[in-house]
Amino acid sequence: MPSLKDVSEMVDATVINLIMGKSTAKASERKAIAGCEPAGLPLAIASSSSTLLIKTVLEKLSIADKLTLIHLAHYEEYGKPHPAVYINTAKDLDVHPTIA
Repeated sequence: MPSLKDVSEMVDATVINLIMGKSTAKASERKAIAGCEPAGLPLAIASSSSTLLIKTVLEKLSIADKLTLIHLAHYEEYGKPHPAVYINTAKDLDVHPTIA
């Protein structure tokens, strides 16, 4: 029987293959990213995904240089659905976390 670590690595490998093979950014996503810099808006990722998956997506979409910050729930006391990863990302960006 595979260990939890083995299963996690198999899932990551499968997701990475899917990301590298089939995923593309939607035009609206690229437009939103492109609009942040001239508007002076910081761009960040707040995620419960693994560092490896985040790096894979950034590589695939070629947007790593657009980001101000990457904040992972892995480093939080509480994971999702707790909002800590979002609240602390906002704090690190020096913006007020609000609900729209």
